[in-house]
Amino acid sequence: HCRYDDLGMVSNYERHHLSPDAYAPEAALRDRSVQLLVGIVVRGKAQGEFDILDDITTVGALGALGLSALNWYRAYDGPMTPEEIGAHYAELALRMVGA
Repeated sequence: HCRYDDLGMVSNYERHHLSPDAYAPEAALRDRSVQLLVGIVVRGKAQGEFDILDDITTVGALGALGLSALNWYRAYDGPMTPEEIGAHYAELALRMVGA
């Protein structure tokens, strides 16, 4: 979302304007991403690695964290690269799940 913010905006907030054929690749990627995230959260909780209150709200919050860069990165004038922001977000995600 930092490198391709226009694509992120369209695929996340303007997708209802896309034809079904144009949206299909993004929809498949979105579905796979959600499946991966849900699987990680459920497995981490089951293994006692994550201390979370609710799977669904945790997945929603983690997803929202990932989307949040679309709302602030264009105006960002800080020192971190997109890769560094990604690493920081990963640390925030681990904290969110109590890892």
